Amino acid sequence: MFLYRTDEMSKTDNNKKENGEEKVKRTDDWRHSLGNHVTMPIASFLAKLHLTPDALTWMGLLFSFGALVLLFTDHLIWCGVVTLAGALFDSLDGALARYTNKITIFGGILDSTLDRLSEGLMFGGISVWFAMQGNWIACAVTVAAVVMSYMVSYIRARAEAASIECSCGIFTRAERIAVMVLGLLTGFVFYAMIIIAFLSMVTAGQRLARVYRNTKK
Repeated sequence: MFLYRTDEMSKTDNNKKENGEEKVKRTDDWRHSLGNHVTMPIASFLAKLHLTPDALTWMGLLFSFGALVLLFTDHLIWCGVVTLAGALFDSLDGALARYTNKITIFGGILDSTLDRLSEGLMFGGISVWFAMQGNWIACAVTVAAVVMSYMVSYIRARAEAASIECSCGIFTRAERIAVMVLGLLTGFVFYAMIIIAFLSMVTAGQRLARVYRNTKK
Protein backbone atom coordinates (compact mmCIF):
# COMPACT_ATOMS: atom_id res chain seq x y z
CA MET A 1 0.00 0.00 0.00
CA PHE A 2 2.83 2.39 0.93
CA LEU A 3 4.64 1.71 -2.34
CA TYR A 4 1.44 2.26 -4.27
CA ARG A 5 0.86 5.64 -2.60
CA THR A 6 4.47 6.67 -3.25
CA ASP A 7 4.11 5.82 -6.95
CA GLU A 8 0.87 7.73 -7.17
CA MET A 9 2.38 10.76 -5.45
CA SER A 10 5.35 10.59 -7.82
CA LYS A 11 3.00 10.51 -10.82
CA THR A 12 1.08 13.46 -9.41
CA ASP A 13 4.28 15.46 -8.94
CA ASN A 14 5.38 14.64 -12.48
CA ASN A 15 1.99 15.70 -13.84
CA LYS A 16 2.25 18.99 -11.97
CA LYS A 17 5.70 19.60 -13.45
CA GLU A 18 4.49 18.77 -16.94
CA ASN A 19 1.44 21.01 -16.56
CA GLY A 20 3.66 23.85 -15.36
CA GLU A 21 5.99 23.42 -18.30
CA GLU A 22 3.03 23.30 -20.68
CA LYS A 23 1.81 26.64 -19.31
CA VAL A 24 5.28 28.14 -19.82
CA LYS A 25 5.42 26.73 -23.36
CA ARG A 26 2.00 28.19 -24.17
CA THR A 27 3.14 31.60 -22.89
CA ASP A 28 6.29 31.46 -25.03
CA ASP A 29 4.30 30.31 -28.07
CA TRP A 30 1.86 33.20 -27.59
CA ARG A 31 4.71 35.71 -27.53
CA HIS A 32 6.35 34.23 -30.62
CA SER A 33 3.05 34.01 -32.49
CA LEU A 34 2.20 37.65 -31.77
CA GLY A 35 5.71 38.74 -32.72
CA ASN A 36 5.56 36.86 -36.02
CA HIS A 37 2.21 38.37 -36.95
CA VAL A 38 3.63 41.86 -36.44
CA THR A 39 7.15 41.46 -37.83
CA MET A 40 6.75 39.09 -40.78
CA PRO A 41 4.85 41.54 -43.05
CA ILE A 42 7.53 44.17 -42.36
CA ALA A 43 10.27 41.59 -42.99
CA SER A 44 8.70 40.89 -46.37
CA PHE A 45 8.97 44.58 -47.25
CA LEU A 46 12.57 44.84 -46.00
CA ALA A 47 13.56 41.80 -48.06
CA LYS A 48 12.49 43.70 -51.20
CA LEU A 49 14.92 46.47 -50.20
CA HIS A 50 17.74 43.87 -50.14
CA LEU A 51 18.59 44.60 -46.52
CA THR A 52 20.35 41.86 -44.59
CA PRO A 53 19.57 40.67 -41.04
CA ASP A 54 23.06 41.65 -39.85
CA ALA A 55 22.57 45.17 -41.22
CA LEU A 56 19.40 45.55 -39.13
CA THR A 57 21.28 44.27 -36.07
CA TRP A 58 23.94 46.95 -36.46
CA MET A 59 21.32 49.63 -37.14
CA GLY A 60 19.66 48.75 -33.83
CA LEU A 61 22.95 49.42 -32.05
CA LEU A 62 23.34 52.77 -33.82
CA PHE A 63 19.91 53.78 -32.55
CA SER A 64 21.14 53.08 -29.00
CA PHE A 65 24.02 55.53 -29.48
CA GLY A 66 21.55 58.10 -30.80
CA ALA A 67 19.30 57.55 -27.80
CA LEU A 68 22.26 58.18 -25.46
CA VAL A 69 22.94 61.56 -27.09
CA LEU A 70 19.29 62.53 -26.62
CA LEU A 71 19.34 61.33 -23.01
CA PHE A 72 22.37 63.43 -22.06
CA THR A 73 20.78 66.49 -23.68
CA ASP A 74 17.64 65.88 -21.59
CA HIS A 75 15.39 65.09 -24.57
CA LEU A 76 13.72 62.20 -22.76
CA ILE A 77 10.71 61.84 -25.02
CA TRP A 78 12.83 61.67 -28.17
CA CYS A 79 15.20 59.33 -26.36
CA GLY A 80 12.24 57.04 -25.72
CA VAL A 81 11.14 57.24 -29.36
CA VAL A 82 14.63 56.41 -30.69
CA THR A 83 15.02 53.56 -28.16
CA LEU A 84 11.72 52.14 -29.37
CA ALA A 85 12.86 52.43 -32.99
CA GLY A 86 16.08 50.61 -32.13
CA ALA A 87 14.10 47.84 -30.43
CA LEU A 88 11.96 47.53 -33.56
CA PHE A 89 15.03 47.02 -35.75
CA ASP A 90 16.33 44.48 -33.25
CA SER A 91 13.10 42.49 -33.47
CA LEU A 92 13.11 42.63 -37.26
CA ASP A 93 16.57 41.13 -37.83
CA GLY A 94 15.45 37.69 -36.68
CA ALA A 95 12.19 37.95 -38.64
CA LEU A 96 14.10 38.95 -41.78
CA ALA A 97 16.53 36.06 -41.31
CA ARG A 98 13.63 33.61 -41.09
CA TYR A 99 11.79 35.15 -44.03
CA THR A 100 14.84 35.11 -46.32
CA ASN A 101 16.08 31.78 -44.96
CA LYS A 102 19.39 33.37 -43.91
CA ILE A 103 19.51 32.05 -40.36
CA THR A 104 23.14 31.50 -39.37
CA ILE A 105 24.94 30.64 -36.13
CA PHE A 106 27.09 33.76 -36.42
CA GLY A 107 24.04 35.93 -37.02
CA GLY A 108 22.40 34.62 -33.86
CA ILE A 109 25.53 35.20 -31.78
CA LEU A 110 26.01 38.68 -33.27
CA ASP A 111 22.40 39.54 -32.47
CA SER A 112 22.72 38.38 -28.86
CA THR A 113 26.04 40.18 -28.43
CA LEU A 114 24.76 43.50 -29.75
CA ASP A 115 21.57 43.11 -27.71
CA ARG A 116 23.65 42.95 -24.54
CA LEU A 117 25.77 45.89 -25.74
CA SER A 118 22.68 47.98 -26.52
CA GLU A 119 21.15 47.24 -23.14
CA GLY A 120 24.44 47.99 -21.40
CA LEU A 121 24.70 51.32 -23.21
CA MET A 122 21.18 52.37 -22.27
CA PHE A 123 21.29 51.23 -18.65
CA GLY A 124 24.81 52.60 -18.25
CA GLY A 125 23.76 55.90 -19.79
CA ILE A 126 20.75 56.18 -17.51
CA SER A 127 22.93 55.37 -14.50
CA VAL A 128 25.40 58.13 -15.43
CA TRP A 129 22.50 60.50 -16.13
CA PHE A 130 21.18 59.94 -12.60
CA ALA A 131 24.70 60.36 -11.17
CA MET A 132 25.07 63.70 -12.95
CA GLN A 133 21.94 64.83 -11.11
CA GLY A 134 23.34 63.62 -7.79
CA ASN A 135 20.59 61.00 -7.50
CA TRP A 136 22.75 58.14 -6.21
CA ILE A 137 19.81 55.99 -5.09
CA ALA A 138 18.39 56.00 -8.63
CA CYS A 139 21.90 55.33 -9.94
CA ALA A 140 22.23 52.26 -7.69
CA VAL A 141 18.77 50.99 -8.66
CA THR A 142 19.72 51.29 -12.34
CA VAL A 143 22.89 49.28 -11.75
CA ALA A 144 20.76 46.63 -10.03
CA ALA A 145 18.41 46.67 -13.04
CA VAL A 146 21.20 45.99 -15.53
CA VAL A 147 22.72 43.26 -13.34
CA MET A 148 19.38 41.48 -12.98
CA SER A 149 18.66 41.90 -16.70
CA TYR A 150 21.97 40.31 -17.57
CA MET A 151 21.29 37.48 -15.14
CA VAL A 152 18.06 36.69 -17.00
CA SER A 153 19.93 36.43 -20.29
CA TYR A 154 22.91 34.59 -18.79
CA ILE A 155 20.82 31.88 -17.13
CA ARG A 156 19.07 31.19 -20.43
CA ALA A 157 22.38 31.03 -22.31
CA ARG A 158 23.92 28.61 -19.80
CA ALA A 159 20.78 26.47 -19.68
CA GLU A 160 20.48 26.19 -23.44
CA ALA A 161 24.20 25.36 -23.66
CA ALA A 162 23.25 22.38 -21.49
CA SER A 163 20.37 21.54 -23.88
CA ILE A 164 17.69 22.85 -21.49
CA GLU A 165 15.05 25.10 -23.06
CA CYS A 166 14.83 28.19 -20.85
CA SER A 167 12.95 31.06 -22.51
CA CYS A 168 10.39 31.16 -19.69
CA GLY A 169 9.74 34.07 -17.36
CA ILE A 170 7.31 36.94 -16.97
CA PHE A 171 9.80 39.68 -17.86
CA THR A 172 12.01 39.11 -20.88
CA ARG A 173 13.95 41.62 -22.98
CA ALA A 174 10.85 42.83 -24.81
CA GLU A 175 9.17 43.74 -21.53
CA ARG A 176 12.32 45.42 -20.23
CA ILE A 177 12.55 47.63 -23.30
CA ALA A 178 8.84 48.44 -23.14
CA VAL A 179 9.08 49.57 -19.51
CA MET A 180 12.26 51.57 -20.21
CA VAL A 181 10.64 53.33 -23.16
CA LEU A 182 7.51 54.05 -21.14
CA GLY A 183 9.65 55.53 -18.36
CA LEU A 184 11.49 57.77 -20.82
CA LEU A 185 8.30 58.94 -22.52
CA THR A 186 6.57 59.80 -19.24
CA GLY A 187 9.61 61.06 -17.34
CA PHE A 188 9.24 58.37 -14.65
CA VAL A 189 12.62 56.82 -15.40
CA PHE A 190 13.42 56.00 -11.77
CA TYR A 191 10.20 54.04 -11.31
CA ALA A 192 10.86 52.22 -14.58
CA MET A 193 14.26 51.13 -13.24
CA ILE A 194 12.66 49.86 -10.03
CA ILE A 195 10.17 47.77 -12.01
CA ILE A 196 12.88 46.40 -14.31
CA ALA A 197 15.18 45.50 -11.40
CA PHE A 198 12.46 43.74 -9.41
CA LEU A 199 10.74 41.85 -12.23
CA SER A 200 14.08 40.84 -13.77
CA MET A 201 15.05 39.35 -10.41
CA VAL A 202 11.76 37.42 -10.38
CA THR A 203 12.37 36.18 -13.92
CA ALA A 204 15.91 35.09 -13.07
CA GLY A 205 14.43 33.09 -10.20
CA GLN A 206 11.86 31.52 -12.52
CA ARG A 207 14.56 30.44 -14.95
CA LEU A 208 16.76 29.02 -12.21
CA ALA A 209 13.77 27.06 -10.92
CA ARG A 210 13.12 25.77 -14.44
CA VAL A 211 16.72 24.57 -14.76
CA TYR A 212 16.59 22.99 -11.30
CA ARG A 213 13.43 21.02 -12.14
CA ASN A 214 14.87 19.81 -15.43
CA THR A 215 18.17 18.71 -13.91
CA LYS A 216 16.41 16.81 -11.11
CA LYS A 217 14.33 14.62 -13.44
